[in-house]
Parts: sequence; C-alpha cells; structure tokens
Amino acid sequence: MPWKKILLDGDPLTIVDVTKVVTPWSGATTAAGNTIVRTPTSGKKVRVKDVFIWNASGADRWVGLRFGWTGDLIFPALLADKTGFAKNIIGGNLEGDVNETLYLYSSGDLVYFSVLGEEI
Repeated sequence: MPWKKILLDGDPLTIVDVTKVVTPWSGATTAAGNTIVRTPTSGKKVRVKDVFIWNASGADRWVGLRFGWTGDLIFPALLADKTGFAKNIIGGNLEGDVNETLYLYSSGDLVYFSVLGEEI
C-alpha cells in the first residue's frame, strides 16, 4: 500500500516531494581532505535531500559537505569519536551547480557518510 500524506493549506510540500525516489550514496574517508560523495552525470547537478555523517576514527574530526573542490563547507562540525549527525532537508533543496561534484571534507580517515539525493 503506498504511503499517503494530507496536504494542508499553505503546505510547501507537494505529493511529488514526498513520494520521489532518492538514491543513497554512501562511503567513508580514507585520509584527510575531500572524498567524493557524488559526481553528477554530464549536464546535471546533484540535489541533496538527507545527510548522515558518523565519526568512527578514534579521534575528533572536522567534517562538512561542499560542492566543488574548494567550495564553502556546508554543515561544518567538529565530531568527537563515535558521534555524528543527520540532516533532513524536507521542504528545501541543497544543490550544486551543473557538473559540480559533491564532496565530504574530513580532517582524517574513518568518517562514514550516507547521503540521499538525486541528479536533476
């Protein structure tokens, strides 16, 4: 049975928003610096809907998402070992430019991520 949502007057969401299939992109950092989360197909851009980041390194790690190799960090955070965070971007869109890669920056290895998103 499909999921149903009641939309109220002024609700910024649409049925398309809450029933759209998104793709999980997951991985882990192997060193300090940028790790590719998703490089879009030529002529498309990455749209992020949900983010989960977990530090399993045994040390504190600075982390953040960025579009482009040197873009500003999005959701920058200092994570203690065995901590993380999740961000759900319902009702909004976090997206890069056309042909722009989404990276996870980390100050070291063993930071795990899962990002739900789509190419548009």
